[in-house]
Amino acid sequence: MVSLVCLGMFAGSSLATPPTTVYWDGEHLERVRNAPAERDRQVVKSLKQLGRAAAEALRHEPYSVTDKDLLPPSGDKHDYMSFSRYWWPNPDTDDGLPYVRRDGVVNRELVSRGDRERLGSFCDDVEALALAAYLLDREPCAAHARRMLRVWFLDPETRMSPNLSYGQAVPGVSEGRGPGILDTRHFVRVIESVHLLESLGAIDKEMGEELREWFDKYLAWLRESDIGRHEQAAKNNHGVWYDAQTAAIAVFIGEKELARRILIDLRDRRLPAAVEPDGSQPQELRRTMSLHYSLFSLSAYAMAARVGEAVGLDLWRPADPAANGCERALRYAAPYVARQDEWPHTQIKRYTISDSQSHLFYLAASAFEDPQYLKLLENAPRRDGDLRMAPLLFARWR
Repeated sequence: MVSLVCLGMFAGSSLATPPTTVYWDGEHLERVRNAPAERDRQVVKSLKQLGRAAAEALRHEPYSVTDKDLLPPSGDKHDYMSFSRYWWPNPDTDDGLPYVRRDGVVNRELVSRGDRERLGSFCDDVEALALAAYLLDREPCAAHARRMLRVWFLDPETRMSPNLSYGQAVPGVSEGRGPGILDTRHFVRVIESVHLLESLGAIDKEMGEELREWFDKYLAWLRESDIGRHEQAAKNNHGVWYDAQTAAIAVFIGEKELARRILIDLRDRRLPAAVEPDGSQPQELRRTMSLHYSLFSLSAYAMAARVGEAVGLDLWRPADPAANGCERALRYAAPYVARQDEWPHTQIKRYTISDSQSHLFYLAASAFEDPQYLKLLENAPRRDGDLRMAPLLFARWR
């Protein structure tokens, strides 16, 4: 029965106006929903993948930060807790403390201890369910997404406290660090899912207000806490992701002027300082996976640029034409996706494009009217089993 719920015919009533999404392309989503005859091959393939992902998500019980076995230093399981992925037991001490960093080498056992994987599964499922509800007209998917949102954010017994005080902890080093804020970059997908569910009437005004109140508190923590301020000051991709997150949340709660200030600073100060005249990003080139992080930083910038469009800003091009901008950085790194052996910097693992990183290439092709980015995406190594949601979320530039 579950498979029939989300894999049925693409029937459903038309919606008169596009959803008020900020990162995703609402007009494109509306066309995919309401004009089946116009769907191209890639869209049809992605819809089938979406149906399967949503059917699987329907089988999952709601996620909660209170499900973890560990107790955060606060003693409150409602506090989110995660561990940094590149840290390992110290081989020179009996107890393994303090942990030592091995950049680019993932300690999966450490990561699995906290809420990080749970958060990722929650965001993946809510996204799949909301998209299936909107594009495939499947009300049970909307109902389950609503239930998941309520359990994660709102129910007193299970909700997450609006802070990341214990994100990306390192045993023997820190109980919580600024890089933990990277974990919640996926909340932007959750916010977009809320927009879809609201457009369907699946989230009523009261619940929408409650969700915005939660994100209002979380944004205050991001901007006012020592950990949040530390991450805001980061000169590498962390700072760009911080800006993309905070701007998207600000728009969600109605603080568009705050979003504009964040994004103008990103465009006019942060990015030009991070990009060299040749397009390289020195902060990312220091990493052992420098190609990955060069594009990871630009994925954050692409998200911020989309949010900027919602508040009347063009982040794709610098205000000063002579300044170092996104296009210059893209032209430096992107071509090496197809010829990684020629990348002149350290990359200890073969770079593979995830679904979320494919958004960068879709958006860049449209922003710069350049088909090379789509060609790179078609020929780039992809992660096995990854969904291909970009054709549903963004119009393909032709």
